[in-house]
Amino acid sequence: MSFLRGRVFILRAWALTLCLFVLPAPSFAWQETTVLAHRMRVRVDGGLEGTVSHELLVKIRGGPVKSLPLVGVDPDAEILPDATVRMAQNTWNQWPLSATARPDGSLDLHIGAPKGLRGGTYLFTLSYRTSFDDPSRVSVKGDKAILRWVGPRLDTGIDTVRLTFDLPKGEEAPVLSDQHEEFGAVAILEQVRRGDRDEVDLVRAHVAKGEPTVWEIEVSREALGLAKEGELPRALAPKAAPVVQRARQPIELWVGLGLGLLLAALSFGKARDLKKRASALGAIARPLIPVPIWLRAIGAGACFGAAGYAAGTEEPALGALLLLGAVLSGAYLAPVRATAPRGPGHWRLVPNEALEHLKPRERGWFDVSSWRGSLVFCVVVGGLAFGAYRVLPMSPYRALLLLTGALPFVPLFLTGRLSDFPVSPLTEGRAWLRYLKKALAPKGLKLSLWGRYPPDTVDFIDAPLDEARLRIELKERVQGLKAFEVAFEEGAGRFVQPCLLLRVLDDSEARARLASLNGFIRGRDVSERVVIVRPPLPTPKELLALIVEVTDLLTKKAPSDEISQVSQIDAQKSPSDEVSKVGPIKARRSSGRAERTRKTGTSADAR
Repeated sequence: MSFLRGRVFILRAWALTLCLFVLPAPSFAWQETTVLAHRMRVRVDGGLEGTVSHELLVKIRGGPVKSLPLVGVDPDAEILPDATVRMAQNTWNQWPLSATARPDGSLDLHIGAPKGLRGGTYLFTLSYRTSFDDPSRVSVKGDKAILRWVGPRLDTGIDTVRLTFDLPKGEEAPVLSDQHEEFGAVAILEQVRRGDRDEVDLVRAHVAKGEPTVWEIEVSREALGLAKEGELPRALAPKAAPVVQRARQPIELWVGLGLGLLLAALSFGKARDLKKRASALGAIARPLIPVPIWLRAIGAGACFGAAGYAAGTEEPALGALLLLGAVLSGAYLAPVRATAPRGPGHWRLVPNEALEHLKPRERGWFDVSSWRGSLVFCVVVGGLAFGAYRVLPMSPYRALLLLTGALPFVPLFLTGRLSDFPVSPLTEGRAWLRYLKKALAPKGLKLSLWGRYPPDTVDFIDAPLDEARLRIELKERVQGLKAFEVAFEEGAGRFVQPCLLLRVLDDSEARARLASLNGFIRGRDVSERVVIVRPPLPTPKELLALIVEVTDLLTKKAPSDEISQVSQIDAQKSPSDEVSKVGPIKARRSSGRAERTRKTGTSADAR
């Protein structure tokens, strides 16, 4: 029942994580506004006076929304009375806008709808007058004038922003300044000269949340009413004012640092817990990168944090390489059982009480197959996925970064699990005993579990054993058959290769009945012969078929003259002939030494 309760908890945890994405956005925020498009128009007239117009396409969820903040507007803005908001799909639902200036230079656009605006897509339109008679907006470079304008900062990210400069006509058409690349990827979409006016349509891809948009073009001096040569007006004289630079929010640095510290802490805890459990189970945990625990944890956290910062600062190739390093730092190979010289021991029938006293192994906080590990995994990965869901309307790129940030936690929780470790010989033998005992009952075969105990063992119920085998008893005793057993050869992790081990006496009826099996080697004395037969595949079905086939050979009586022929053949064989081509039973034979017992990756005990 405890097993079922643990699985029910895991299912509930996953269901709770999925609910975070099924619930609509208004459940998390009563109002949510997302700017889908932003188009601006800057008109410069004589005397460096100008008019700035904004068109914002805003999607509203929830509501009602009664005001919209606009941060980073020109400090000397004089709002014109033609500001409106309407539904994007039609023009008859239209409401006036009024603006209130804040001390920080932002505007609050108050919506004239009596009940505010509810879910839908709306077009906000407003204009204001401003002056460009300021050195931070107009400067000179030889016979050219540099016109610079900074757009507002939006609360949500946006993929594309468009700006149209409407200027008096000069001798030469306006072009982008040499420093425009410092302020983002800006391109000229269209350039038109109409009458006495020049229009330049610019576009910029991807503006992050809270990032100001800086636009800068070169125009002729006369287009702005400046003399071709001579001193500038006093208002435009150079001052020691800082040049507007692209303001990059340090969010990538802080997010990368936080995720890096989280991964480093989890990697260190997982390595310490895995080492402790491996020691208790007599196994060796094998990290993919075999370095000390502290170095692997620091490396994983540093790579992950640096990857988040590099990708967030538009260096995706470097970020991908660092992310790969973080993923590999948390991966583990299949563990193996620790090998050590084995002392003396003796074989004894395992009592039934020992099989009933087996306790399940406790799983830790870093194993996703347990309820605790699944909870931690759901919290970490679910938190990143929920963050990506919330960031998606503002910046799909950063949402993708958060989703890929879950990759290093996958090998950390899904490799090196307790279920990957080799089980105890008693647990392995009990599982095979239950299956084969039920499957071979119609054949009249009896099975029993035997274990190899230390010679000084007194309590055989709780005593550890270093190897277990299943002994098979036939209906009728066959002369010369000393043992018919199922042994288990271990590989990496939970891999187990079951095989049949038969010990017979030379010049016996059992040896004659098994004449079709090649690969017999000398056993404990000169009169004993041993053979190990493996099924083609290490599956219960293949092992069962092999047991039935060998049983049929043993129950089939051989002629008396065949016994002497087999004895003569064994006497003439060289050691290389003992591993010759297999007969009717198509299974691999062992050429290992007879004195070797249970050892990882070798033949089973032939003795």
